[in-house]
Amino acid sequence: MICPKCGKPSEVGIFCRDCYIEKNIRFRLPKKIELPYCTTCQKYLFKGQWTAFPSPDQAVKSVVKDVLKTNIKKLGGDIKQEIKITGRGKRFEATVTLSKDSLVLEKPTTIEIKRTICPDCGRASSGYYEAVLQVRGEFPENIVEKITRFVSNCEDQRAFISRVEKVRGGLDVYLGSKKVGEKARREFGRKCVEVKKSFKTVSKDRQTSKETRRFYYLLRF
Repeated sequence: MICPKCGKPSEVGIFCRDCYIEKNIRFRLPKKIELPYCTTCQKYLFKGQWTAFPSPDQAVKSVVKDVLKTNIKKLGGDIKQEIKITGRGKRFEATVTLSKDSLVLEKPTTIEIKRTICPDCGRASSGYYEAVLQVRGEFPENIVEKITRFVSNCEDQRAFISRVEKVRGGLDVYLGSKKVGEKARREFGRKCVEVKKSFKTVSKDRQTSKETRRFYYLLRF
């Protein structure tokens, strides 16, 4: 049987292998992929968000799957997809294989890890903060350790402590996130004799009139 499109011998149905692939299977993969990696929090920029992965291989495989463009789900049948990852450090090689019966397609790509610092880690190192826990009174000696543990368990991109300062009557704990400050107020406020919330306006956008505020949570034990 002759392929009706190019005249070569038919291999897959009435088509030759190349014409079958061109007509039925869409298989696109960039030759090079850059994957930003924060050296401070060890997260990768994936789908626009800084995300933690169990291993570099998992991060690389996830980004390859994300940029891979195929139509194999629409074709149905028993088309198999496989991704093999090799390499380490700043450079990885990935090979994507699509297979169906005797038909095998492969495409390689190179993933380069771009070491950088994510915006939130940059803010933390520069002293950025949105909220301050004002710890006063007869608080536990390990209160900073407890607050640090609590903040590290919060699911927030800005869940970090910028600094801790000793002040008259207690401590000021500077937090990167107002949401984390609210959660900490509720968590530690249950054991306090006094809890207060206040804020200060630090700037105002002239075009939108939107205010930037810093929040202060008094926790008196």
